[in-house]
Amino acid sequence: MGIGPFSAFENEASVVDSLSATSINQLGYRALYAIAPDGNSSIAIVRSGSYIQYGFGGFIYERNGGVTIPTTGQAIYSNPYTGANAKPNYGGLRDFNESGGLEYVTGEMEVIIDFDDFNDGAAVKAEVSNRRVYDINNVDITSDILAAYNSTPSITSIPSLKFVIEPGVLDANGELKGTVAGVEPSGETGNYYAVLSGDNAATITGIIVVTSSDPRADFGTVRETGGFFAVRQ
Repeated sequence: MGIGPFSAFENEASVVDSLSATSINQLGYRALYAIAPDGNSSIAIVRSGSYIQYGFGGFIYERNGGVTIPTTGQAIYSNPYTGANAKPNYGGLRDFNESGGLEYVTGEMEVIIDFDDFNDGAAVKAEVSNRRVYDINNVDITSDILAAYNSTPSITSIPSLKFVIEPGVLDANGELKGTVAGVEPSGETGNYYAVLSGDNAATITGIIVVTSSDPRADFGTVRETGGFFAVRQ
């Protein structure tokens, strides 16, 4: 099964005691893993929905090889998966702090970098749009979330996530770290972590982690951990 740019994996539902042949139920985990189209970076995300509060899990992203960073000009990074291989370039897992369970999410990631403003490190803006949410069986439940939002203001799509434009987010190694905020009324807040790779900083690979109050009743706080690959156009 694919979630955005990722392959999705799940652990075995049960294992057998080799001595007694007793079947032992296992806590459920999901993992997402992908390698960037150019092979220069990769991402893995693991979360569990088997706890009432946030369970064990985490994420890792890695650059393999170096990067050359331009010192002038601007660049826009967008979805590399087009044509016959079209798919979203953002995907992730959503877990909950008060209800357990897991969901998947996809979206479209676009990043703009102004290399002329590199020394200040405030040269990055980005947006995850067209977000869609799926249950653990990969059934699209976006309409359920929109219906919950529409009990207050009326919206037609899940609000976008945006990088906050702020100083010091981009360093000389091509590593980025900064703040993410969801467009109202989502109330989502969190952070992003990313890295540039390849000649002329051709690819950006990153992770976004945001939390908010889920608009659906009894879901509590939701945490979204998403990853993306975007290439220079």
